Amino acid sequence: MSEKKLGIVSGTSYAVGSIIGSGILFLPSLTYKLSGPDVFLSWLLATILCVPLLLVFYDMSKVTKAGDGVKGFIEHGLGKTVASCFPVLLLSTVCIGMPSSALIVGKFIKDYFGINGIDYAVAFYLLLFGVVSNLLGKSIGVKIQNFVSIGFIIVGIGLFFFTLPSASGNFDKIIPAFKFKETFAGITMAFWAFAGFENLSFLTKDFQRPEKDFLLSMILALIICGVLYLALTANYAAIIPYENIETVMGIFQLSKVVKPQAVSSLIIAVLAFLALKTNFNSWVKGLGQMIANASHDGNLPRFLGKTQNAPTYLLGSLFSVSLFLSLIFPEFLETGLVIVSSNFVTIYVLTLLSYLKGKWSISRKIMAFVTLVILGTSLGTSGMKLFYPLIVFSLTYLIFKFKVRKELAIVCLLVISPSLFASSRPLDIALIFRFNDKFNGTIESLDRGIELAAKDFEKKHKIKINLKKYPHDEKLASVADATQRAIKDGHFIIIGGENSDEAMAISEIIKNKNIVLMTPTSTNPKVTLDRPFNFRTSISDDKVAEKIAEFVFKELKGKAVGVLHNVSYPYSDYLSKRFISRYNELIETSQSYGDARPKLVDQKIVRNQMDVSKEVAFFKKNGITHLVALTFNSDLLRFYSEATIQDFNPKYIGSDGWGLSEAILKAVQANRFASQFEAYRNVYWNGTDTSSQNTTFKNDYKKMFNEEANPWGAIGYDSLSIVAEAAISIKDGRNGEKLQQALKKYSSQNLLTSSSFSFDQNNTPNKDVIIYKIDKKGIGFYGTR
Repeated sequence: MSEKKLGIVSGTSYAVGSIIGSGILFLPSLTYKLSGPDVFLSWLLATILCVPLLLVFYDMSKVTKAGDGVKGFIEHGLGKTVASCFPVLLLSTVCIGMPSSALIVGKFIKDYFGINGIDYAVAFYLLLFGVVSNLLGKSIGVKIQNFVSIGFIIVGIGLFFFTLPSASGNFDKIIPAFKFKETFAGITMAFWAFAGFENLSFLTKDFQRPEKDFLLSMILALIICGVLYLALTANYAAIIPYENIETVMGIFQLSKVVKPQAVSSLIIAVLAFLALKTNFNSWVKGLGQMIANASHDGNLPRFLGKTQNAPTYLLGSLFSVSLFLSLIFPEFLETGLVIVSSNFVTIYVLTLLSYLKGKWSISRKIMAFVTLVILGTSLGTSGMKLFYPLIVFSLTYLIFKFKVRKELAIVCLLVISPSLFASSRPLDIALIFRFNDKFNGTIESLDRGIELAAKDFEKKHKIKINLKKYPHDEKLASVADATQRAIKDGHFIIIGGENSDEAMAISEIIKNKNIVLMTPTSTNPKVTLDRPFNFRTSISDDKVAEKIAEFVFKELKGKAVGVLHNVSYPYSDYLSKRFISRYNELIETSQSYGDARPKLVDQKIVRNQMDVSKEVAFFKKNGITHLVALTFNSDLLRFYSEATIQDFNPKYIGSDGWGLSEAILKAVQANRFASQFEAYRNVYWNGTDTSSQNTTFKNDYKKMFNEEANPWGAIGYDSLSIVAEAAISIKDGRNGEKLQQALKKYSSQNLLTSSSFSFDQNNTPNKDVIIYKIDKKGIGFYGTR
């Protein structure tokens, strides 16, 4: 600082520059990912909470030495032993936070230039620059640092206004849903934006009128920073669909909206690079001084204070370990960011606990207590990530409390602390479906089943599942593009392909890449045939057609069977042909029918054929008693309507192409001949099953989505469960080859859609076909084949 005293304007400006940091790069996307529509509420509460925290820091700065910082705050009320843990806790934070920030900038540059591996090269360079420049005694001037901070603010404001036209009209996406967990998770993450603002409490001596101007300037600075973060997050949420969130790409992803994109994105990437290069120089210097002081105080090994460069070498080692771990476990970047914020909040919680033991006014203590409760609650939403600061703090405390050999113990703790966050490795799964098709209830149900399964899996195994959606439209080129994006993001597991064409399109892109595809509902045998990394949850069309043929022949005793054969769709054409082939085999090989040889006739129809009167008349003339319609519900209902007019009432047999049985029954009941309707069809799931697992699924589905569970929800649930269970059975869930081998060996007696499940040589399920009956009594489970 210069000798010129600060006023309100200059003090506010200085504080804003001090607060704005690397968080602006990624927090708009990450907080939106964590909080969804409650992100506005999260940022608002986080900003408001900074005010009582600032008052606490301001009070405590009066009774502690400026050089002691937060360590002095903690020691004032909680004692020297607890305060001695602060240097280790801070180091365990920055050894994750700084490499994570560097890697995010690297990802910006990788995205812009499209060069694989450049993200890690950039991260390594930034960290190396911070270490080497300090070893050489080089420092970047305050003016340059201030210039970069101002650049951040200007670009942030500019990005907000340039993206505002695209965001206008979509701000309903951040109307709070007031979900407890999501709101508090966002609060914890938002504190990254304000990390280090406690040190501003020592600026009082630099103000011309500290009693009048200091607090006002600091509060104004917090409001300005909070509003800027909130504005950028609001625009991000309004423009970027939730399923398209690139968690750590933040303002870089947002900049792509501004034209020309090549220029706007380059500005963000270059500024982010320069900002971290500048900041790393000063951060390493400041941390090195903190390490040296802690060494002299006995809070870190003595040898770290014996030479000037020892602290810098320690930081270089910690950064190297952390960056190496991020290379091995790239999916931990998001987890690491949340952990860093949790660490900062943990430090603030310790400060508040210390404050409550001091001699302050009742009103101040009430304020501190309320703040403590809110921050403690937000920490609780971190889940397994909270263990990191707790483990680091607890082990360090025990080392000091019981005077364990500090030299060795603390060094070991510092070296292993970056790897603690890898103890519960999350499972990343890409979902590739037509998510934007609002008229396709099947996709919505599949998605809900997958989401519920992920929630149950996390609860059971204590392993986080990250589901990322890659939407596409009905064009196969769009499917391919979505798949390419999933591959680019490093996914090794894909659940996708509602229909077989989409699954085949995904298959072509992932071919020879050791990426596992689990398709819930695509049933064409070609999807998995000679494709060792493709698996399906539903039974394939060839098995369905054969089992239905056996059901009609053996169970229904069909002696005069007609096939309504839609040749326009590969799905219905294949099923019909396969049924006819198997039924004829049964006729030829069976002797149970005596002299009355069964009859099978086939009538072909085409897509959207509105007039089926000739086909109905043909079947009626041939005395058909069982009408097999392995096609879609539109074909069935048109035929049924015409059949009632001609007084033709066969038993109908269908497949999953009929859609929801409830929709079929409702359409039939509108016909005056509904009492004569009798149909049998295969379904994915026996919803009438009263087992505890099935009952729990239905209750949880209803509670979570306010809708009755359906077969697509059940098949989605099983799809996620199968691939997740297989993934945790191997040591490396990112190894597609090992996962493929685990799936080949997978078997279960406890799935929603089957009481016995395994994969055959073509990665198609060995399981029963579930048959439902639909008639005037309603819909009911008939049996299995």
